[in-house]
Amino acid sequence: MTLVQYSFNVAVAVLSTAGIFGNIIVVLILVYYKNLRKKMTTTLILNQSVVDLTCSVFLLITYSYEAESPLQVYTSIGDGLVCLLLDAKYLVFCSLNASNLCLVVITLERYLMIVHPIMHRNWITKPRLVAMATCAWVLGFAWNTGPTIPFVYVKDGRCVLFRWPDRKLQSTFGVVYSTGTFLVPVFFFIVAYSHMLIVLSKRVTQVAGETNTNKLSNAQVNVTKTMVVVTAVFLVCWTPNQIYYLLFNLGFNLRLGSPEWLVTQYLCFINCCCNPFIYAFKYDGVRSVLRKKMNNFRGQIHPGNDSTLHTASS
Repeated sequence: MTLVQYSFNVAVAVLSTAGIFGNIIVVLILVYYKNLRKKMTTTLILNQSVVDLTCSVFLLITYSYEAESPLQVYTSIGDGLVCLLLDAKYLVFCSLNASNLCLVVITLERYLMIVHPIMHRNWITKPRLVAMATCAWVLGFAWNTGPTIPFVYVKDGRCVLFRWPDRKLQSTFGVVYSTGTFLVPVFFFIVAYSHMLIVLSKRVTQVAGETNTNKLSNAQVNVTKTMVVVTAVFLVCWTPNQIYYLLFNLGFNLRLGSPEWLVTQYLCFINCCCNPFIYAFKYDGVRSVLRKKMNNFRGQIHPGNDSTLHTASS
């Protein structure tokens, strides 16, 4: 293993550890606080946090294994599973795909909520949201299973990774994979959020004088803006990797595993680890809870200052 590869593995392990802690905090907040838990949108944000937490855990396991103790000889069925799950990074890329599809589900729910509120009210229920989220998980793993299992195997005690029958088949698959994994979701995100922002700007203007409606509109605006940021980060993190992978499959002189490729991969991994920090800064539900906890913590550390402030404000 080269120094660059080893450094990359360590950097991924550090990143994934931060992602694990961040996503655990968001999950606990969304589950524990009833006023957040009862909202239907929370169901999908909670699901997104769980899938990102899963991805972070798989990243830590996979790249810690690769950095410290990868197998050299594969002899048993268990070794074959290690070849598939860890050496081929099957769990990592399945969970990344599931994360992307869960983001598509959130965008669809937001789109119906903002653009077609009557359809949303009549059709969207928590059981249906759970079913949609479950489908995103299943499709995320299934989408990566087809091109992995047939082309990853153990032969003569060695783990053979992605040995395609011919280059043309690999290139064809690569183009199809990039289209389904990235280009189609990106097109949907751009169209959906552009339409939503136009509708929201008109609706906020129309209800500016109605207090109750305006509060509801502000809540919708906050959730939608938060998801716009999440989606924008997705685009920033995934675009370099998918362009590189697409060009590679189109025959350009690029190498998977090069330092440039590792940088684009790291950006993809950042995506599933940074969402909890976006929620902490942008999503009012999570941000208000964290602010309250921080104020309580400061009050316990500096009780005198807190008391003085309270007296002054009284």
